[in-house]
Amino acid sequence: MSRLRDEQGMTMVELLVAATLSLVLLTSVLTAFTGFNVTAQRNQELGESQQRTRAVIDKAARELRNLASPTPAQPQAIDQASAYDLVFQTVDPAGPNSGTNTANVRRVRYCLDAATTGDGRLWSQVQTWTTATVPAAPSTAACPDAAWGNQRDVARGVTNRQGGLNRPVFSFNTPVATEITTIGVSLWSSAKPAGRQPADGLLATRVFLRNQNQRPAASFSAASPAHLHLFLNGSASADPEGETLTYKWFDGQTQVGTGITFDYLAPAVGTRQITLKVYDSAGLEGVSGTQAVTVR
Repeated sequence: MSRLRDEQGMTMVELLVAATLSLVLLTSVLTAFTGFNVTAQRNQELGESQQRTRAVIDKAARELRNLASPTPAQPQAIDQASAYDLVFQTVDPAGPNSGTNTANVRRVRYCLDAATTGDGRLWSQVQTWTTATVPAAPSTAACPDAAWGNQRDVARGVTNRQGGLNRPVFSFNTPVATEITTIGVSLWSSAKPAGRQPADGLLATRVFLRNQNQRPAASFSAASPAHLHLFLNGSASADPEGETLTYKWFDGQTQVGTGITFDYLAPAVGTRQITLKVYDSAGLEGVSGTQAVTVR
């Protein structure tokens, strides 16, 4: 029998090279896996942050759609309207209460704190009462303000004010609080401070205020049936909420009468500049166009 041929194994150098290559490969795999986990975690955090933000926007939209209906005792539902601070009256869903606030109205505030870096927060504060008379709104000098007696941060990681962008949280169809009928809510949010991944995302909605008290419209007709007499009729005026209006008649800048109709005795024949102003129970004013009316 012939002897088996000797087989030599790997040298020490070859073993070290193989071990080094294996270590490099394992390190690369672990680095990629770690990076994947970090990215996945950040995306999950962003998703959770945006989900919380979405819930806040949905809640604010429901409260705005349930805005307190105008009444003589509670004529205006919007108390404050700015880019980062919104105060309004809405019907409390957890009612009725045991007092004389029969409409179960409460006051709600949403405000964004002044943080321009790090973790910006949107705060919610609530004022309730049991009296028929609506109390004055608490201070809004700070966000949140201790005058409300309660506070809750309803959204974190809000980045509207970060990076010098100053992106408004709230937008309105008009700067006049008594004429606001549409409110937009826009929240930029991120699970991480500004400047780190993932980038912030936008969640927004726009709400039409179906219960907001709107300005009445003034309109009138005029006739001169007799010498110096001018018959004025404001029955064409209307209020969007169907409220009873009060009427004031003006000749130039001078108020000359009141009432839905008015028989004006002019001081002389000629052309008079007549204007009608109407007011709802909240004091909102509607002004007609001026008519040049000839008095015989």
